[in-house]
Amino acid sequence: METFYALRNVPHIQKKPSTSELIDWLQALVVGGISPNRIKKEMPFLGVLLKKNEDLDTLLNHLHGKTQVSRPQASYTSLNRYRY
Repeated sequence: METFYALRNVPHIQKKPSTSELIDWLQALVVGGISPNRIKKEMPFLGVLLKKNEDLDTLLNHLHGKTQVSRPQASYTSLNRYRY
């Protein structure tokens, strides 16, 4: 739950995850056998929580300390591991 609420507080997210996305994410975590410790470290299945690619990019830039949101082509392959 901490991770979910932290994601909702990230600035510039256009569509904040709702209860529906939370339920879907929890189901994906259970089916995937993801431990609570891993959720805090890796935040798996972010594509289930964030429906817009722009929001996923914004979150990843926020987590990596980047202030400017950019979408260079080269980053797509590394970002794909966060998508559902």
